[in-house]
Amino acid sequence: MKTEKGNRRVQQLPPLYTNVSPCFVSISRVSCRLPEDILSREVPQDTDPSWVAFNTADSCGCDKLITPMEVMPLFTEKAQSLAKMLHTMNVVKAVVEQLNPGQIPVLEADAPLYAILKKIQFTMADSVLKASHIKRSRYAPQLTAAAIHILRQLAYQEHKENDTDLILSLSDWHTKMRAEQPMLQYWDIVLKTELCILTLLQSIRETNFQLCVNSLIRLAPWFFRLDHTNYARWLTVHIQYLICIEDKHLDIAQAFQTGGFVARKTMRPFSVIALDHTHEHINAM
Repeated sequence: MKTEKGNRRVQQLPPLYTNVSPCFVSISRVSCRLPEDILSREVPQDTDPSWVAFNTADSCGCDKLITPMEVMPLFTEKAQSLAKMLHTMNVVKAVVEQLNPGQIPVLEADAPLYAILKKIQFTMADSVLKASHIKRSRYAPQLTAAAIHILRQLAYQEHKENDTDLILSLSDWHTKMRAEQPMLQYWDIVLKTELCILTLLQSIRETNFQLCVNSLIRLAPWFFRLDHTNYARWLTVHIQYLICIEDKHLDIAQAFQTGGFVARKTMRPFSVIALDHTHEHINAM
């Protein structure tokens, strides 16, 4: 807005937005496709596509709308507190109700803040959910999976050339080598883990909600095995909410099934980003 002299003046934010009220809660214990066959797809011999280019060419195009993205004014208070997270939930709920009356708000957050949000939800709010969030890693899983697959194929080709008396199928040879060589078993586990990560990334880029849930289910045991306590504890809660979302919030489930759990900046195929990336993209502008 402008004053009488023509100077620009920014209108102050309302107290509902800026004032963070104290919050105290008592928390009790709560009970609560990159599929593997992609490596067998046929690729033209005269091309050497990257993982993204290969999946982009394999997709059927894009008929979705670009996701609108905005950043609300920042706060000076520490984010990792019950009061700040409860205030955030209330502000988001008020904004969503103003823009689209009757819509249930959907929040996303990193694991530490997600833990606080879930504690508040268990005691105060039943209608606030979290959308998908992953720890990003792009090039390393692609490179590792491709390298392991190539080396495994070369080893099998060497077996066929040297062991002419008894040539096993690839599946039987692989099972035999896993039992005899611990190092091959280790790299096979690494390959399966990398494929799980790439499948999760693919589910986001293809807006495939069911594949995303299945990928999270396959990844969850690794957080227990690698002793990532927070992710192991809260990812299982997150998966349970995603599985039950259709029974509790049918409208949100339908929105997720049509790609509402991710954000689209362009109309290019296989280029959708996770919700937690939107703020990073906006901040980089």
